[in-house]
Amino acid sequence: MGSSILITKQLGATMAVPDPARTADALAGAFEWSIRYTGDLAERWSSLEIQQPDSIIMGPPEATRGLVRLVRAAAGEERGRLPRAWSSVEPVVRDLDRLVAELDRHPDFELTSPGIELDMRDHGSNIHEAAVARLHDCLFVLTMAVTQPAERDFPESPSRVGHIFASHLRSTEADEARRLYAGVFGMRPLMVVEGHDTFIHQFWGVDSRYPVRVDVLQGVTEGLGLGAVEVQSWPRGYLGRYVTEPLPPGIAAVTYQAPDLAAARSAVAGAGVAIVGEDPDGFIVRGAEGELLEVTSADWV
Repeated sequence: MGSSILITKQLGATMAVPDPARTADALAGAFEWSIRYTGDLAERWSSLEIQQPDSIIMGPPEATRGLVRLVRAAAGEERGRLPRAWSSVEPVVRDLDRLVAELDRHPDFELTSPGIELDMRDHGSNIHEAAVARLHDCLFVLTMAVTQPAERDFPESPSRVGHIFASHLRSTEADEARRLYAGVFGMRPLMVVEGHDTFIHQFWGVDSRYPVRVDVLQGVTEGLGLGAVEVQSWPRGYLGRYVTEPLPPGIAAVTYQAPDLAAARSAVAGAGVAIVGEDPDGFIVRGAEGELLEVTSADWV
């Protein structure tokens, strides 16, 4: 594991969608999110066959991190019911039952799980309720705390749908993902859940004959930090196709801030990880599953 934490604050996730303006309207209506920024992507994105450089950043009005950036995706093959690589983001919500009822009637969202209660107290966490809604190839795991953990705070939001506090990376061979996020960038484990009867089995319907491992990694050591990466090691046969596009459709990238950008670049170079785009304010690496991780010194909003 890296000797220091090189990436700290999860600024947000980049969603590549067919029509960013329509997706922005859907998020504004269903989540009551507002547009926080519009403008061209940084130069480091130019090598990834972006159709148009303009982007829209959205989120709840109080949030300065855990936002969503919308960009236009090229038409292509869907990534499947459970996408491989970056597959879902997890925002905290204020009233899950009411939100689920409204999303069930929404023309742009597909409610793929109406909700389940998950008891994570044996792993140092809490009881919370969660549901899943799909928007294009993007899965939103909508989570509401029922209890609080004994030794840390679980995120809550004053908004109808709050900031993203975790992004999920799915793989059938997760060793390389753990090496990148924990070994190279020094993210620390908040919890490791492993076995044949995990919350992944309960929530996503995985056969208990197959083991699953989940590493919840964070950029700081308190609570859920400033946004977690959840590296999920899945059995074969459940996940969608491999990502092959320069800019994956759906959840294409997750962006973290680096307090010392030069140190982060040096760690990547020393580990032999390929940089696929860079400029003075940041760089983009591609993980083993084809996912993009953007590291930057700048804030989004």
